Amino acid sequence: MDNPQAPNQPEVAAMPSVATPDRKNICPQCHQPVLSEYYFCPNCGKKLEEVPLSTTIWAQLWLYIFTLIVMPFTGYLAYRHWQGVAYMRSRDPKARRIGFISVILLISTIVLLTWSIWAGITQLKESIQTQQNNINSLGGFY
Repeated sequence: MDNPQAPNQPEVAAMPSVATPDRKNICPQCHQPVLSEYYFCPNCGKKLEEVPLSTTIWAQLWLYIFTLIVMPFTGYLAYRHWQGVAYMRSRDPKARRIGFISVILLISTIVLLTWSIWAGITQLKESIQTQQNNINSLGGFY
C-alpha cells in the first residue's frame, strides 16, 4: 500500500488555503477588504498608508530648485508646501538622502542670502559716509 495514511481514515484532498484578510487588509473606516498595496480604500477613500515620495530625478530637481529660489524669500508660506521635511522623515534611505541635500541647500542659501544682505548694507553705509565726507569737505549746504 503506497498510502502512508492509516487504513481506516478516508483520503483527504489537499484544499488550497483561502487567504483570510487580516486586520491590516481591512479598511478601518468601512471595514471592507482591501489589498495590502493600496494606499487608499477604494470603497470609502480612507487613507490607509503614506504614499511613498518620488525619488525621480525630476522630483529631486524640483525640490532643489524650490529650495534654492523660493524658500529663502517666502519663509513660512513656502515651508508649508516644501517637501524637504517629508523627505527627511521618510523611511526610504534614498528619500532621506534627498531630504538631507535639500536641507543643506536651504541652510546654505539662507547663509549666502544673509551674508549678501549684510555686505550690501555695509557697502551702502560706506558709500553714504563717503558722500557725506565729500559734501562736508566742500563746505556743506547753506
